[in-house]
Amino acid sequence: MFRKLMGLTTACILLFSVMPAAAQVPVSLPPLSGPFPVGYTSYAWVDAARPEMLLPDTTAPREVVVGIHYPANPGRAAQHVSYAPGLVEDALGLFLPYPSDVIADNLLPQAYADAPLPRTPRTFPVVVFLVDVDSSPVYYTAWLEDLASQGYIVVSVSHPYSSQFTVFPDGRVAFAVEGGGRAALDTAASADSLGDVWVGDVRFVLDQLALLNQEDERFRRRLDMTRVAIIGDGFGGGVALSASLADNRLTAGISLDGMVVGDGREQGVSQPFMFMGETAPSTRRSQDTADERRHYDSAETAYQVDLPGEQPLKYASDRQFMEAVFNLGEGREATLPGGREAQIIRRYTAAFLDKHLRGAAVPLLDAPSPEFPEVVFERRGK
Repeated sequence: MFRKLMGLTTACILLFSVMPAAAQVPVSLPPLSGPFPVGYTSYAWVDAARPEMLLPDTTAPREVVVGIHYPANPGRAAQHVSYAPGLVEDALGLFLPYPSDVIADNLLPQAYADAPLPRTPRTFPVVVFLVDVDSSPVYYTAWLEDLASQGYIVVSVSHPYSSQFTVFPDGRVAFAVEGGGRAALDTAASADSLGDVWVGDVRFVLDQLALLNQEDERFRRRLDMTRVAIIGDGFGGGVALSASLADNRLTAGISLDGMVVGDGREQGVSQPFMFMGETAPSTRRSQDTADERRHYDSAETAYQVDLPGEQPLKYASDRQFMEAVFNLGEGREATLPGGREAQIIRRYTAAFLDKHLRGAAVPLLDAPSPEFPEVVFERRGK
C-alpha cells in the first residue's frame, strides 16, 4: 500500500516542482515560554499481550509509536530536530495543501535531537497527548515543545491504522484504515470499539513509561509517575475521558473539542478535568458538549473554557505556522492566523497543568479573566 501512496507523493512533489516558485522564508516555531531548552526522542513499542484489531487477517501484536518532548540540557554540538524527517515528509506530502519538502525545510522546531535531560536530579510531571483520528502528533509540534519547556515530559501517541500516518523505525508506514479512521466514528458501536483500542494503547504506554523510569539510560528516575495528565483532541478527547475512567494513574485531563465514547457514555470522571470548546459549535459538537456535561458535573474539579466562534480550536495545531511559511514566501505580511486562539489554548492548558500536576496557585482558573474577555469560562469544585 505504501508503494502506491509513495507514488502519489512523488506525483504531488513533481506537480509542485513545475509550479511558479516563490522564495520561501524559514519560520521558527515560537520562542519557548518556559525556562528549559527542549529535547526530542521517539520509541516504538510492541504490546505482545494484545493482537492488532484494526487489520483483518493478521496475527501481529499491537504496536504504538510515541514521540517524547522533554526538558533538556543540550550541549554545544546538539542539533535541532527536523519538522518532518525522512518518511514523515513523504507521508505529509499526501495530506498537506502545501509542498511537504518546503514545510520540512522552512518550519524550524526548537527541540534538540536526543539531548540529555538537565543535570539536576529532579523529576518532571508527565503529559500524555492524543490527537484526533486521521491526524498526527507532528502537526502539534509547537505546542508540545512549549509544554516541555515548562518542565513537563510530553508523550504524544501515534496509533497505527487510526492516526493519519505512523512511521516505524524500520521504515514501515501505517496509514489510517476504514475501521480505524474517521469512518469508524459513524456509529456509536464502531466508535466505542475503536475507543477500546486507544484506551488499551494509553494503558500500555503508561506501562512502558514506568519501565523507562526504571531502566532507560536517558529517563531513569526522571518521570514523576504520580503526576500524569492526559490531553486529547477530538476523538482523543473522548479517549482521554475513557482512559481516565479505566486507569487511575491518570490524575487529571483535558478534552479539546472532544467527544464521548465507550464507558464515558455511562460514567463520569472523578479526576480534575478541563473541557475546551466553542461558543458556536456544530450540530455534532452540540451533542458532544451535552455528553461532556455529565463529566463536568461528576468531576470533583472541572472547568469549561469556550472560545468564540466555530472551529477556533483548530489553531491548537501548527496550521498557522505552515500558512506563515507561504505568506512570507509570497511577500505577504508576516501574520499568524489564529494566533490569539493559540495563545488562549496554551495559557489555559498550562494553567490547568500547573495547578493540578504541580499544586501551583493559578489565578487564571479562579474566574473569568479580563485578559481574555472573549472566553466563556465556568468552573466547579476546588
